[in-house]
Amino acid sequence: MKLSPPQKTNDNYISAVVVRSLVTFLESKGINAHALLMQIDPHIDTTLNTTDMLDSNVYPQLLDKAIDLSSNPHLGLEFGMSAEPERWGVLGYIMSCCTTLNDAIECQLRYQDLVGSIGNVTSSKKGDQILMAWRTKTPPTRAIAEEAMAGWVAFSRWITATDHSPTAVFFSHAKPENTEIHSSFFKCPLHFNADFVGLSFPFALLQSKLKQPNSEMRKCLENHAEQKLLDLSKPKNILSQLGSYIEETLPKHLPSLSDAALALSLTNRTLQRRLSEENTSYSEFLKKIRHQVAKRHLIQDQHSLLDITFLLGFSEQSAFTRAFKNIEGISPNDFKKSR
Repeated sequence: MKLSPPQKTNDNYISAVVVRSLVTFLESKGINAHALLMQIDPHIDTTLNTTDMLDSNVYPQLLDKAIDLSSNPHLGLEFGMSAEPERWGVLGYIMSCCTTLNDAIECQLRYQDLVGSIGNVTSSKKGDQILMAWRTKTPPTRAIAEEAMAGWVAFSRWITATDHSPTAVFFSHAKPENTEIHSSFFKCPLHFNADFVGLSFPFALLQSKLKQPNSEMRKCLENHAEQKLLDLSKPKNILSQLGSYIEETLPKHLPSLSDAALALSLTNRTLQRRLSEENTSYSEFLKKIRHQVAKRHLIQDQHSLLDITFLLGFSEQSAFTRAFKNIEGISPNDFKKSR
């Protein structure tokens, strides 16, 4: 029996691979997904084209913005319906190499943390049915829930080379006005306003043979996945931890070196030393984070310049303007207009 996955220490993340898949899908629909991403996070270019993890909020926000822009409430469902292995990175490829559907589901349960932390999949036997539930920290949006369930079904059909359908699909959101596309795709009873998101299917389907079993490739990929799980279980590096703390604290007050050291369970001297090892100092890093947050607020255009001033811990707008211009070369107002 396999060991349980290492406990992850870094919460609220999603694989950049998944977000890239969504971007590609939206672009195919004529939606400028990259521009929408830049509204959410102006610095996302540095990690989007990697195998790194992104803030999990990026994913639902991008999908919601695309839905608003396109006036297509079915975008999440349609994205799920187009699911293929590469969408889930190494997990998708491992599942594709399995021998049976049961093997693939076991791998999903084992390696699901490699995809993200939005939800957790559980599997249980109920009579002659298998119930798979997707439990999330907060109720998922309609788009996210429909994408997840459609993705499960589309991917299972792909790896088994069949048109099998679930016995039932469950959604926690209210029933949409039009469910024709849902019924046509899932081909089974749909239950809305349920207390969970998930689906059920006959126990006998677990023995369905997959179309591309490859034990050698699976072993190689699982070795890689095990290492990635270990990496996820390690604490974030000091800059990531400190950056998160500063961003969370700025709207309340301007954190000092002592405040930060206490929050990270370090002495002042240890924090200074570790920052020096990263070729920076507390004051320089604080300045960098404030500037990043400032640009994000200016691009999102949801706050006035005065509000942003206080959200960043500046005592007056003129001080914010000077600090921003020293780094960016233009004033916050000019930067906002240029967007």
